[in-house]
Amino acid sequence: MVNGRCGRHFPKRYNGVTCFDESGFPIYRRRNTGRTVLRKGVILDNKFVVPYNRELLLRFQCHINLEICNNSRSLKYLFKYCLKGHDTATMLLKRKNDNSANIASAASKSKIFDEVKHYLDGRYVCASEAAWRILGFDIHSRWPSVDRLPIHLLESKYVSFKTGDSLQNVCKRADAKMSKLEAWFVANQKLPEARNYTYAEFPTYFTWLPKECKWKYRQRGEVVGRLSEVHPTAGDLLYLRMLLLRKKGCTKFEDLRTIDGVLHDTYKEACGALGLLQNDKQWHDALSENAQSSFPHQLREMFVNILSYSSVADPHFLWKCHWRCMSEDILVKRRNVTGNFELELTETDLQNYALSEIEKLFSDIGKSLRDFPDMPFPPEIYISSDSNRLIAEETSYDVQEMKEKHDTNHKKLNAEQKIVHDSVIKSVNTKEGGLFFVHGSGGCGKTFLWQTIIAALRANRQIVLPVASSGIAATLLPGGRTAHSRFHIPLKLD
Repeated sequence: MVNGRCGRHFPKRYNGVTCFDESGFPIYRRRNTGRTVLRKGVILDNKFVVPYNRELLLRFQCHINLEICNNSRSLKYLFKYCLKGHDTATMLLKRKNDNSANIASAASKSKIFDEVKHYLDGRYVCASEAAWRILGFDIHSRWPSVDRLPIHLLESKYVSFKTGDSLQNVCKRADAKMSKLEAWFVANQKLPEARNYTYAEFPTYFTWLPKECKWKYRQRGEVVGRLSEVHPTAGDLLYLRMLLLRKKGCTKFEDLRTIDGVLHDTYKEACGALGLLQNDKQWHDALSENAQSSFPHQLREMFVNILSYSSVADPHFLWKCHWRCMSEDILVKRRNVTGNFELELTETDLQNYALSEIEKLFSDIGKSLRDFPDMPFPPEIYISSDSNRLIAEETSYDVQEMKEKHDTNHKKLNAEQKIVHDSVIKSVNTKEGGLFFVHGSGGCGKTFLWQTIIAALRANRQIVLPVASSGIAATLLPGGRTAHSRFHIPLKLD
């Protein structure tokens, strides 16, 4: 139960037939047969029945949740779930006869007690999964095999090297080893049949030999080629990719820019000569291709990048053709926000909420949907519905509860803690601001002091953003988050 309601949204509604909702989730048949059963003083009927499989329950003797998989979004979720890694666990390791009293006494003797090292943040692997991995069984499988094909401009291929390698040796090795694209040009010169296939079709009929850096005729196996993804703002690299998907038998980079015997100066001009840039075809193809494997928020980001950094002839038509794939998650979001899991939205509502999400992405880069006259702009109510999410979250605390917690904790503060407490509260009340540095060994009550100060400020309806450098420390603060998560610090620490 969550806030007095079932977290799995039971009881369900009666339904005559099994069908699927707009998100692809099944709505099972639950007929009103009038049959009920009394369980722990509660009358249950078909609305409370959980889908199950009798054979699986008997075989594995455990709870197994079953759902019909009938949508591409479900497949995305399945692969995302099984590849996310092991479950996270916070573990406390101690000896067999150890207890908290022994730990406290040992800490008082040595005066060294590291809270961080005392608890370990690790991954938990259950016995069945451990046995499965030890025996070497497949965790998941994909078919057919996919050969990733790199794309690069002339004299701009990627070169890998180790720390300490001399620049001269790196250059010699780069000249000696051809990339897959360069080897494709050579194969078109030496192998007559190779000229019948594009770069993307090549792995289906030829095998790449990494040591020899060349292609040879495929003898067995089934492989498909996939050109590396290119950002819409990549310029010539994007147009090169478009040409590689269509041109056959090229023996050098100049052949890709040659259309009907005319050598064009740029790859973009060559794409224009082939009619690939008319009617925004490349952007329609990009959104349609990625709709099969990307999540809606990723498609919205891609749509914003296309409009911001590329020349689109008809943005409204591009939105009209692909708005459905960009709004697949809107209904689920609104149900979670409103708490009404039977909420239904019209197509107009879905479009407006999706446009409001796109407007937020534009605002992050200093632009707006109003910069594109052809694009529709959502009404203000859709934008302001959750524009102050942070303020609403930070002012939703129970004032009375915060006041009682502060009064209780304040009585337990020692003299030094009271000095820090009073200094911070005074700085806030007088709006002086300031930076306060509190130093102390582990277990001396720093976290308890923070909790007391936070409770005092929130009791007065003031906003507090508690952050910490690590996730473990952030969980000890009420409403705490890591600094990187809260402020989106663009630095990766290793």
